[in-house]
Amino acid sequence: MVNKLWCEIAIPLLWKNPWHYNINYTNKNYLFNIFFYYSSHKNLLSFSPSFKPLLFDYLSFCKSINIKVINEIASIGSTSYNNQLLQQEFCSLLIKKCSRLEYLNTISISHQTFLFRVPETKALIESLSELICDSFTCSSYFHDLAYNCHNIQRFIIINTTTSVNNGIIKLIEVQKNLKYFEWKDDFEQIDDDIIDLYNEIFSVLEKKADNIDHLVLLFYYQSNKLSKILPKFHKLKTLTLNKYCCLEDAMMPVYNDLEMLNIDHITINAAVNLIANSGGKLKEVLLNYNGYYNDDHYVEIYAKETLELIHKTYKNCPLIEILLLTFPSSTEHFIKFEELLIYCRNLKKLTLVIDDILDVDNYENYERNPESIKKLLQILVRSAPIGLKEIRIYNDSIPYLGSSRILERWGDQNIIVHLGMLKDFYL
Repeated sequence: MVNKLWCEIAIPLLWKNPWHYNINYTNKNYLFNIFFYYSSHKNLLSFSPSFKPLLFDYLSFCKSINIKVINEIASIGSTSYNNQLLQQEFCSLLIKKCSRLEYLNTISISHQTFLFRVPETKALIESLSELICDSFTCSSYFHDLAYNCHNIQRFIIINTTTSVNNGIIKLIEVQKNLKYFEWKDDFEQIDDDIIDLYNEIFSVLEKKADNIDHLVLLFYYQSNKLSKILPKFHKLKTLTLNKYCCLEDAMMPVYNDLEMLNIDHITINAAVNLIANSGGKLKEVLLNYNGYYNDDHYVEIYAKETLELIHKTYKNCPLIEILLLTFPSSTEHFIKFEELLIYCRNLKKLTLVIDDILDVDNYENYERNPESIKKLLQILVRSAPIGLKEIRIYNDSIPYLGSSRILERWGDQNIIVHLGMLKDFYL
């Protein structure tokens, strides 16, 4: 009785989206059997499987369709000749069985699989809230979706071409409540069309700036237009940009709701501006700072900017939990860093990239030996928050550090400690 009750509760939950697990679906025979139980094409198999009555109408609980996974399941019991027919039928079965469609992944979709204008799909896609697709898919598919699908909140696009997919542009344009947008380039060669593509994407995203609160852009080409439109996304909670999404130093957007900041290529000054204009809710700051300071002028700028970075971080990020910082190994910076540890008591993961500045004339107080790292470790032991469970430090003096009682003590406290050279961080 208990098991039956448990199953009646668990099965609908597990089958809401059974395609999102990180498993190999090509050997899940039981999933093939469930689909094939309803099939009208049993003659397509070269064998005759024995079917037991299903305990539940599993497919009726589904609120998701993943074309790639369904294709993998269909391939289990069919030849390549019959595989396309089974793929179509399995998709059709889900469409008929689903009472509501919330998640759709169209990657690997074929032209024959299903159309979105047929009566069975029209009602389903009106409730669609999450879509994952690639730009290689025929533009007409997205135009068909755009007729009735206006409530996507989470939209992820794998861009496999440099040309504009007008169907995708149209589908983004008709959304009324787009909250999460992710664009990931995945093509081999860049041509002049990429500029037109990015301009189209930026133009349509700009119109959605008042709604989007999660923005992920992973480009293969740099566009100057990004810095012009980013300040308009004033409701952002998360911002993730790769190294081709360069931000201008002068850009000072105000993100009062920002909680996560992950940028792969940014100047320290631009980072200071972003952090200073956040609303005090940042919990994760992972910024990879560009620029190599190898002469007196830039060493001085680097020293001042990194001091300001540490200061702005603990003044504006009292809730910070995950943090990456870079600064030189000077006494002044170590003092400022200890202040950060005292203010930011929610820290759980900390990554430090410590440079040894080679400017003896103007910065004699800069340490360039293992003693500076030992001082840093002592500061961490003395002032680190209790909840800090992972520490990563990168510095070229690490190989000369030798054994340390501090490291042994952290090992006893189950704190993860990783020490590496600068080249290990930049790999």
